[in-house]
Amino acid sequence: MGISERKQVPVGTSDFKKIVEEFYYIDKSLLIKDVLDSKSEVFLFSRPRRFGKTSNMSMLKYFFEKTGEDTSVLFKDLQVWQQGDIYRMEQGVYPVIFLTLKDLKCNSWEETYERIKIVISREYIRFKHILKVSMEAEELEYFKSISSQTGSVADFEQSLLSLTEYLFRYYRQKPVLLIDEYDVPIQQGYLKGFYEDVISFMRNWLSGGLKDNVNLKFAALTGILRVAKESIFSGLNNLEVFTILDKPFRQYFGFTQDELEKLVKDYDCPDKLSEIKDWYDGYYFGNLDIYNPWSVLRYIKNGCRPEAYWLGTSSNDIIGQLLDETELDVQETLKRLLDGRSYYTTIDSNIVYPEIFQNKNAIFSFLVMTGYLKAKKHYLDELYYDYELQVPNKEISIAYKNEIIQKLTMENRKFSSYINDFRRAVYGGDTKEIDRLLKQIAEYSISYYDSDESFYHGWMLSLTGLFLDTHYISSNRETGDGRADLLLEPKSGKYPGVIFEFKVLREQGIDQKVMSEKLEEQAKNAYQQVLDKNYDAELKKRNIKTIYRYGVAFYKKTLAVYGGCIL
Repeated sequence: MGISERKQVPVGTSDFKKIVEEFYYIDKSLLIKDVLDSKSEVFLFSRPRRFGKTSNMSMLKYFFEKTGEDTSVLFKDLQVWQQGDIYRMEQGVYPVIFLTLKDLKCNSWEETYERIKIVISREYIRFKHILKVSMEAEELEYFKSISSQTGSVADFEQSLLSLTEYLFRYYRQKPVLLIDEYDVPIQQGYLKGFYEDVISFMRNWLSGGLKDNVNLKFAALTGILRVAKESIFSGLNNLEVFTILDKPFRQYFGFTQDELEKLVKDYDCPDKLSEIKDWYDGYYFGNLDIYNPWSVLRYIKNGCRPEAYWLGTSSNDIIGQLLDETELDVQETLKRLLDGRSYYTTIDSNIVYPEIFQNKNAIFSFLVMTGYLKAKKHYLDELYYDYELQVPNKEISIAYKNEIIQKLTMENRKFSSYINDFRRAVYGGDTKEIDRLLKQIAEYSISYYDSDESFYHGWMLSLTGLFLDTHYISSNRETGDGRADLLLEPKSGKYPGVIFEFKVLREQGIDQKVMSEKLEEQAKNAYQQVLDKNYDAELKKRNIKTIYRYGVAFYKKTLAVYGGCIL
């Protein structure tokens, strides 16, 4: 693909029609075939946020919906269209109810309910043309009460069931029902204290629309969790749930290895495969290797600069809660995971928000379902298995470590002052002050982890992660004649470029004086490595005038810093 023909990647765009017509599209259309082949009546797809749920739901809408325009043109170059007439005949045939709850992040039940009413009423208004045919006077009044948002709670709880009946009667085709991010208001209810209210409404609303509804062709819902124990889907024997642990549909949410390799080839960056894998790979959906699609696309769009893109799309409050509310053994397990180790456990996909912190299994099951841990099936013998849990990649490792640093900052004003002073010292090239501050910060934070080599790198990456507003931060980035441990490229000319190189002193049983001398020597060696291997080449290429180069040597809970500025 030539540069002039290359389409932009669809960052922040979830409308299928717009993506296909204007952007680079990774073909997920065989999801349609698998939905039709399964013969299921109600699907629930649970995946972490930003893994393509909304764009896939939009695709289903454009494929199945009967409209005044020919939407088949959107699919004629896609894989589903090559599967034969049996699937083509299903295109553009059905009325489609499409509701998204992804923006219902409110602070109270009253506000949430008002916004739910708006979402439902807009869909009723979209179908106002059916008022002209075969509706009784009471039905007309009911339809208008939903459209005008004047109906009772009971009226809105029955709104899905009623609309499917009206559409079937008008079109003489059973409608398709699509509900995107159904559990967003439920999660918000848990976080903001109106959980019972939102559960009560959602139970009646969804059960009314889905349970034994003879007017439905099929229904598909997406969310992060299956909130099953709350009886939201009570008695719904036609529900099929597909989580990240299941093989069916596993390839349709996120990018597979083959899709990723084609993407980097089309954008002339196949040499970036290793970096993308380190930062954004590591998920297993039904034991299939999956990349985070949001982060990969942002990486491509931003000139192949690795950052923690996924973390900026939502709050990471859950990690803070882990540190605040869990037992010590859970925190210690998390530390070992951050150190690159594994933890073996069973996974429960039926998670209830109030029970998340009540036992270790529920905590780690939740972290798997939400994308903060990866789970790979591990067979104990031919019949029995558990799951091997790990931190998936650098991006998620940063999430944990940033949350820990921020927790320390909130808990201790003195620590917060150290962090702010550290930032100023780095920007000012004050090596002695950096040395002093890092030693103080280490006293507060290194006790959270095992102090081995992988930790020190992650610790510094976490600290410099606080500079994301001013710098692009790269870890082990190829530059010059090697890979710099940390490279901070300024987003504007107001700030300097910064390079950190690390060394770890491995000797045991040395006295304080010898340790200090060896740390100084190792810090100088690290600094010299930056110069010898031209790690500043990438920054110079971007015409950055001021560059600070630092060597840092670590030993247990102490360190030494050496370096300075060369213009």
